[in-house]
Amino acid sequence: MALLCLVGPLMAPLSAHAHKPSDSYLTLTARPGAQVDVVWHVALRDLDGELSLDANDDGRLTWGEVRSRWADMLRFVRPHLRLSRGGVACAWVDAPDAPPALIAHTDGQYAVFAWSQRCEQRPGQAWQGVDMDYSLFALSDPTHRGIVRWRRQADGATASELGVVVLGAGHPAHAQTWDDLAEAVPAAGPSTRRWRAQSVHRARWHLRPLRQSQWMAGRRRWRR
Repeated sequence: MALLCLVGPLMAPLSAHAHKPSDSYLTLTARPGAQVDVVWHVALRDLDGELSLDANDDGRLTWGEVRSRWADMLRFVRPHLRLSRGGVACAWVDAPDAPPALIAHTDGQYAVFAWSQRCEQRPGQAWQGVDMDYSLFALSDPTHRGIVRWRRQADGATASELGVVVLGAGHPAHAQTWDDLAEAVPAAGPSTRRWRAQSVHRARWHLRPLRQSQWMAGRRRWRR
């Protein structure tokens, strides 16, 4: 399955697969530091139904139409995936937005959204799970499903699969758990400063492979 960065004309028909149920595909990767990386594929035809992306109403989307509404699509999608821990919402990591990109599934073109969120982790608390709530298209299409693939990845290790869960209007919430990814956060003190400095160094060292693994994950065909 090829990931396409949008650099040229796009002519995507919006009705070729109208008979297929609406699905979106998420890969959520739990990482040390109470971080969750999100990669989310959402069908352009579904986004068009909510946001009227087809400006000239000719039944086809062009690159210009998609690019000009990318920020609107991201603002629409993000609030419909809520991650929390201990009742506290996980905050979005302040980082540059991923460039607009599409991926071709068997039923058409999907927008690819990617970001990271960091959850609350108190000193001495292990990083072993997160709660999620999914509400994309819940009001406009109660048959819509979010197919969520969960993974965990420790520093310097390959990602391991945690399983797949299907969410939707009838089952919008899920609590995902895993074995602790790292030692519990140490209490404040001189050793804490050394631990934090080492963690920052490791995070910077692994930043490039992490982003590559996110996009390579999108190249694999989804199976249900």
